[in-house]
Amino acid sequence: PHSPELPGRQNNLASTLKDRFTQTTERSDLEQATDLFEQAATLGLQVAPEAAVLASRSWGEWATERQSWHEAVTAYRYSLQAIAQLFRTQLFRASKETWLREVQGISAQAAFALAKVGDLPGAVVALEQGLARLLSEALERDRADLERLKTLGQGELCERYQAITERWHSLIHGRAASTYQTDADWTAAMQAVRVELEEAITAIRQVDGYEDFLQPPAFNVIQSAAQVSPLVYIVVTEVGGLALVVEANGKGVEPVWLPKLTELGLRSHLVGTDEPSSTRSYLGAYSHWQQNQQNKQARKGWFNALDNTTRWLWQVLMGPLVKSLATIERAVLIPVGVLGLLPLHAAWTEDAEMPTGRCYAMDRLCFTYAPNARALIAGRAIVNRSGSER
Repeated sequence: PHSPELPGRQNNLASTLKDRFTQTTERSDLEQATDLFEQAATLGLQVAPEAAVLASRSWGEWATERQSWHEAVTAYRYSLQAIAQLFRTQLFRASKETWLREVQGISAQAAFALAKVGDLPGAVVALEQGLARLLSEALERDRADLERLKTLGQGELCERYQAITERWHSLIHGRAASTYQTDADWTAAMQAVRVELEEAITAIRQVDGYEDFLQPPAFNVIQSAAQVSPLVYIVVTEVGGLALVVEANGKGVEPVWLPKLTELGLRSHLVGTDEPSSTRSYLGAYSHWQQNQQNKQARKGWFNALDNTTRWLWQVLMGPLVKSLATIERAVLIPVGVLGLLPLHAAWTEDAEMPTGRCYAMDRLCFTYAPNARALIAGRAIVNRSGSER
């Protein structure tokens, strides 16, 4: 019961019961699988956050398949907690990059489930929490850089935090396991380190300028970034897409459901569904043209792919979004994941009244882009601090 390997075993058994349920539809398999997934996630948060991520993600994806949205929300909340725990204990950028690769997509799935149960502010916070973490950290250097604590006379606090995280890593990866006679002793040591880590983080937050150190962004902070123009978060999942329009002045969040925007459709347009068609896909045709820029057929293929993709984007995404923003003059698009590779503003539909015979999304309102609200806020602050000649 105290083994650090237990959450992984629970996850494996839950996955096997899940697979059996798809064959038998036995209610007992469903109930036991969900119970084991939750046990793995709960215990994983205490002794093995990597296992907590794996279990809660599998559980959340399965709940989404069954459209059991409240269950999916419960599962993904464990995921977000485990990701935050892993991120806060990574001292070096390379380690953070590794984990961000492992967990990509979870915040979008969590946001979709939260929106389904009506928690729209929670959905926005989940997205903001998962988007552009490293960029936000870099732009908010005044409170994210631990080394700066030393220049503020808080060197001891910085060293304390680093020492605790190093002990945490040593315990997690087994380097210190030999010093403990039983799994129960190891678990107790692990829990003690977690308490010390939280105490160190609390102490750092007492330092001027570090009040929000490792805190998820609050919704009112996100909403403050919408003072100039609304923020539009756009996500795509296996079961459909969603745009969340965040407005300032207490207007809250408006959802725009996009049932035709699916991961399968997006993947098909981006990279194709099979090897022979790859040069007709958006990225495939672009790459082929880049490597053969003097080839007229390659250039024509790229422009055809661009045309087809932007027309599809109007049908599944930008058409419904533009309609919902009819009273707005400008908006900031925050596309999540590979959606950020596409020129959403250039989505188009036929329109005989326009000089070109087409109406583009950017004909209706001015679109700009941002990686997340925190980066937008930090960027504006930098602009305000810079002189007009800069």
